[in-house]
Amino acid sequence: MITLQIIPTILFIEIFLQIAPTWCKEKQIRTPVEDMSLGQLDANLRRFYAEARKINEEMYSKKTLLGFRHAIERHLNQPHLSRSLKLSTDPRFKRSNEMLDAQLVQMKRNGLENTKHKPAIEDEDLKNLKTSKALSPDTPSQSPKKCVVPRGPALL
Repeated sequence: MITLQIIPTILFIEIFLQIAPTWCKEKQIRTPVEDMSLGQLDANLRRFYAEARKINEEMYSKKTLLGFRHAIERHLNQPHLSRSLKLSTDPRFKRSNEMLDAQLVQMKRNGLENTKHKPAIEDEDLKNLKTSKALSPDTPSQSPKKCVVPRGPALL
């Protein structure tokens, strides 16, 4: 059963499975990701994190690069492959993780982070909300409007 929480992961895996063979072909890497030894995988991931770009030559966002790592891990740990890898913490992938971390630091230095925070709610507005009848437990007609639903990119 596919739940809404795993849809982004499935999409990342599908996207990576489209990007990886193309990238490997460009770099003349003949071994499929699924068949690489741990040393080959670490070296190629290190290179991928350093060189991965969108079609328009822009860098991928932080979230996308981290999503790729997670997608690779999920793909390699699927039952038919069952590699039982943890790319983010396994010391055998130290060099590729160092490269990914360096890319993320460089993106931050260059102002390429895509995190945009909304302004904080003013104190006066918070007071108005807290004293409003709309949020009062004594107003049952307003209760459906108080329901908080987690939203992610797949739910938008």
